[in-house]
This record gives sequence, C-alpha cells and structure tokens, in this order.
Amino acid sequence: MKKFIILSAIFIFCSSVFAFQYGRYIGPVSLSLGNVSCVLSDNTYNSVNPATISCGKSKISAFYHNKFLVPELGLENFSLVYSHPTLSFSANVSHHGYTEYGEMSVGVNFSRLFKPYISVGIGAEYLGWYYTGAWHSMACFNLGIIVMPISNLSIGFSVYNLSFSQFKIEESQFEVPTIFYLGLKYQFTDLLFLVAEASLSLKENFTASIGLQYFFVKQVGMRVGVYASKEISPCLGLGINLNGFCIDIGAQYNLKLGLTSSLGISYKW
Repeated sequence: MKKFIILSAIFIFCSSVFAFQYGRYIGPVSLSLGNVSCVLSDNTYNSVNPATISCGKSKISAFYHNKFLVPELGLENFSLVYSHPTLSFSANVSHHGYTEYGEMSVGVNFSRLFKPYISVGIGAEYLGWYYTGAWHSMACFNLGIIVMPISNLSIGFSVYNLSFSQFKIEESQFEVPTIFYLGLKYQFTDLLFLVAEASLSLKENFTASIGLQYFFVKQVGMRVGVYASKEISPCLGLGINLNGFCIDIGAQYNLKLGLTSSLGISYKW
C-alpha cells in the first residue's frame, strides 16, 4: 500500500512530463539531442513526424526509456520501417506501466518522398490506458512534412493528434493534447549536424530544444543537447554504428526530478 501511494504521488507530479506521451515519446537519439525529433530525417527510432520514415533506410529497432530511475516509469518500444521510393510504411508498439496503471500504443505511418525537396506523411495511433481496474482507449491521427530547400538544410513540421481526440473515464472527459512541432536541421558535413525544435500545445507549456551530433569516425559519435520547458535540462548521448547495427545511449537530467535514460538497438538495411 505504501509503495502504491508513493507511485501515485510520482505519477501525479510527473503527469505533465510523462503521462499520455504516446506519439510524443522519443528514443535515445532524440533524448540526447534535447528531445528534437520532428526534423531528424533518418531517425532510427520513432518520431513525432511521420514524414521522416521515407527519408532514410528500412530498419527494425527497439528501445527502453526510463524516467528518474523509477522502474515503474519505464517504457518499451518496438518499431519496423519499410522504406520504398513509392510509399514508405512503419509500424510500432509501445508499453509503459505497472500493476495499478498502464499505457499502450499501436501506431502505423505512411510517407511519400517527392524528390528532392519534400516528404509528406500521415499516421494513425491507437492509445489505451489501464486505470482504476478498467481499460480505456481512443484513436488519433497525425500529420507531418519535411522540406529540403537546399541540400544541407531540412525544415520539419508536424501535428500530433490532429483529430483533437479525447477519451472518457467514468464521468470525466480527458483530452490528449494537440501539439504543433517545428524543427530545423543543418548538416555541416556527413559527420556533423545541428538541430533545433520548438513545440506548442493548446494545453501545455511551450518547449524549445537544440542539439548537436558529431561522429568522430563513421562508427562512433556523440550527441549533446538542451531541452527547455519549465526547467532547463542538459542532455548527452553516444552512438555506435557497426555495419548496419546501431547502439544508441541517451541521457537527460532534470534539476528537480533527476535522470532520464534511454537505450536502443537497431538494424538498418
């Protein structure tokens, strides 16, 4: 009972930064770049922007994401991306929770790259929550675009929950936030790029992010970033690429709540 009370307090306190994160959750690459996601044109893990899936290779990936070193605040994600010149497709499934509370997400995305300047994507997501002994669910729809006006510059824009979907628990109506993302990416060289992103929700705080990735060689690189919402959170990460196999580690430190970490593995072809 004591453990349940503690976890409930943590959940209430962290609800603005964790609960209902599906579609907005990030893997180790984005985490280490300050949560930037919508403009990463070859993001190994899931992105808030469905247009990203047609900009890179086909891949299969999995990652584990944990907030504040609390086991009950862990999230597991598995995803598959099939990239094709005509139409690219991705599917992903995620789970987070413990005995008294849980979240699940199943999503699909479709994207088309209109070379060389623009990629457009749409996505649908089924969201489910286990709470107070009952199962609650809903569906939402997402839209994204990436524009590449010149060879080394990308501009990303996406909307999460474009359908303004809601769900109901007993007599209470809950809204899943509709969030607008705008991101920029500048590729200095094949081994170095800078990214920045801003997001605005109709219900939540404005956030801003900036990150830098530099690979010393093609096999090993590092990432640094800053995420700003109510507080400023520094971020750090490491990437290892070995003949298509990738291992990524990301960490973010909140001055009030502590460490968030993420570990992912993937294979690209």
